[in-house]
Amino acid sequence: MGKLGKETKTLLITVTAICLVSFLLAGEIATLLAKNFQQELLLHDYGVAGHLLNNENELSIAAFTSQPDENDLERGRAALASIGYDETASMRFLPAVRTYRNQTMLSVFLLLVFLFGAVYISLFLYLRRQHKAFRNAENTILQFLDGNTTSRIECSQAGDWYSLFHAINEMAAILSAHAENQRQTKEFLQDIISDVSHQMKTPLSALNMYHEIIESHKEDATAVSSFY
Repeated sequence: MGKLGKETKTLLITVTAICLVSFLLAGEIATLLAKNFQQELLLHDYGVAGHLLNNENELSIAAFTSQPDENDLERGRAALASIGYDETASMRFLPAVRTYRNQTMLSVFLLLVFLFGAVYISLFLYLRRQHKAFRNAENTILQFLDGNTTSRIECSQAGDWYSLFHAINEMAAILSAHAENQRQTKEFLQDIISDVSHQMKTPLSALNMYHEIIESHKEDATAVSSFY
C-alpha cells in the first residue's frame, strides 16, 4: 500500500493494543469461569457425599441426579473438608477443573483470533482501497496543476471519499471556467490593442510625413503654413 500515514499508523497501533489487552483479559475470564466451575463441582460433590453418608444402606443414582438438601450439603462438606477437599483446594490438584480452564482459554483464544483476524483483513482491504482512491485523486490533481484542466477525479461511487472528490471536481470546474474567462479576456484585449494600433498607424504615418515635409521646407513660409 505504500507509506502509511500518521492516522493509519495510529489506527493500527490502537487495534493492536486492543487485541493484546483482549488476549490478556481472555486468560482472566477463563480463570474466573474455571473457579465458578470449581465451586459448582464442589457443591455437586458435597451433595453426592452427603447423600451417600445419609443413606449408607442405599446406593442409588439419586445421589448423582437428585437435588441435594442442606443436610446433605453440610454433611458432605464436613466429610470432604476433613480430607482437604474444600474451597481452598488448589485448582492444579483438580484435573477436571484444570482441563475445563484450558479448554475455555483455548476456545476464547481461538474466538479472539478469528474475530481480530477478520477485523485486520477487513481493515487491510479498506485501507488498501482508500490508499488507491487517494493515490488516483492525487495524480489527477497533479495533472490538473500541470495544465490539463479537463482532469477529473473518479467520483461515481457513494461514500465519504467520493463526496469529497465530487466537491474537488466542482472546484476544478469553477477554476477551469475562470481560467477560460481570463483567457478570452486576454485575447479580447489583445485584439483591441492590435486593432487600435492598426487604426492609428495610418494617421501617424501621415503626421510623420507632414512633419518631414515641414522640416524640409522651413524657408517656404507659405508651404509650412498650409501644412500646419
